[in-house]
Amino acid sequence: MSLDAQKFIMMIKQAAVEAVNAGEPMALKIGEVVSTAPLKISLNQKITLPASQLLLTNAVRDYTVYETVDHTTGTALGGINLTHKHSYSGTTSGDETYSGSTESAGGVSLGHTHSYTGRKKFTVHLGLKTGEKVLLLRCDGGQKFIVLGLCIKPNRCIKQTAKEPPDMMGYVVSSDHTTIRARTFVRARRALLRAWRRMVAGLPIYLQNARRIVSYRGYFKYTNSQHIAKALHLKAVHRAARKVISKFAKGANNNGNESVLHRTPGQYQIYEPALG
Repeated sequence: MSLDAQKFIMMIKQAAVEAVNAGEPMALKIGEVVSTAPLKISLNQKITLPASQLLLTNAVRDYTVYETVDHTTGTALGGINLTHKHSYSGTTSGDETYSGSTESAGGVSLGHTHSYTGRKKFTVHLGLKTGEKVLLLRCDGGQKFIVLGLCIKPNRCIKQTAKEPPDMMGYVVSSDHTTIRARTFVRARRALLRAWRRMVAGLPIYLQNARRIVSYRGYFKYTNSQHIAKALHLKAVHRAARKVISKFAKGANNNGNESVLHRTPGQYQIYEPALG
């Protein structure tokens, strides 16, 4: 294919892309609520969408629902009892006095409950508030926007993992694979190589290094790092490191005194299993 033909094809492709973009196809946008009465959402400094261009889902507005309920209220007035007596006293015509009390009467308890059943109306309050971040879906033509209801904190943003993979807690998470953060990998590699060199030389692994190796193993286990783990002899070194820590926990060579860890390296060497 000649250079002119290739250039012509590229021009056609570019014209097609521009035509689609000119029609403002469906796309996701992030906006901020700048007013609630009337509702207005700002896309940027130049574009503010009025309520007439917004289609609200139930996730971002107050709405009513009907639910069928069948409940019973708690007992009320259960501590009130009408049982009572009346006292009496007086003087007879013969100037004799008398007194006493009547028998108990009114043994009725006011404790009771109420049933709450039927189809009832409830209001769900999910209306937007000024300053909230929302996710909008632009409809074809760009005249209407559907507010999907995903609220995003001001210090958060949406990224394309293919271009900017999230880097958190020592992991770098891409769309199709997960790797170890560079700084974390350098430290883990250094610890593994130090331990392996001492194992090959028949020397004991330092306890501090053994603990580092055990803590770093998870990074290799839960990422796509199997090949590098094999190259660094992770399986053998990790097994040896665990035995070193186990020996220390049982009090071997240090009488259970962990303070030796903070002395010179030659003073906290500990038993190392045979290589192999």
